[in-house]
Amino acid sequence: MIIIIIISYIVFIMSIWILLHYTWMFSEFSDNC
Repeated sequence: MIIIIIISYIVFIMSIWILLHYTWMFSEFSDNC
């Protein structure tokens, strides 16, 4: 069960990081245009 919790936690962190990174890239792209 510990492994499942760790995997879910990693997936949660990665999804947040990707979302923030995508938002940052989108804002940078809008500023350049």
